[in-house]
Amino acid sequence: MPRWLSSVERRTCNGLSYKGPESKKCASRGFESLPRLHLLIKEGIFMDMITLKQLVKEIVNKANDLKNKHISEKNAQVNYACIFCQNKDQYESLLAAVQTIGKVIEETPTGSLFHIQSLNTVAGNLRLLKIRKPDETRPELGDADFTVENYFELF
Repeated sequence: MPRWLSSVERRTCNGLSYKGPESKKCASRGFESLPRLHLLIKEGIFMDMITLKQLVKEIVNKANDLKNKHISEKNAQVNYACIFCQNKDQYESLLAAVQTIGKVIEETPTGSLFHIQSLNTVAGNLRLLKIRKPDETRPELGDADFTVENYFELF
C-alpha cells in the first residue's frame, strides 16, 4: 500500500476533518506523491510559476476526488489549498514561485498564506494558497478545503 494512502485512510476513517465553526467549511485532505512534480521539488530544482500551478491543481484534484468519495455534495468549491514542504530548499523555492502570482496576507507559525491570482481548478477558482514550512509530521504533498452547504449535517 502506498504511504500516502495510509495517511488518507487514517484521516478519513472517522469522517472528514473539518476546520473552524463556520457553517460552510469542510476540509477534505487529498494526499498523493506526484512522481514528476514531486521529484522536481524534492530535488531542490527551482519551482517556476507554471510548475507551481500544476502542483496546486494536482493537489486540489486529488483532494476533490477524496471529497467526492465521502460527501454527497459533488459541486463543493475549493476555497483553500496548502503545500506541505519537505525541506528548506523546497520551501524557499515555493515561496519564490508563489510570490510571482500573489502576496502574503498572513504569516503563521506553520508558514505563509497567500492571496493569489485566481487559479482555475477542477473544483472552481482558488484564491488562497498556503506554503507550509517543513514539518516531519506532514510527509504528505498537500491538502485542500472546500465550501459545502450542509456543513452541520455532515456530523
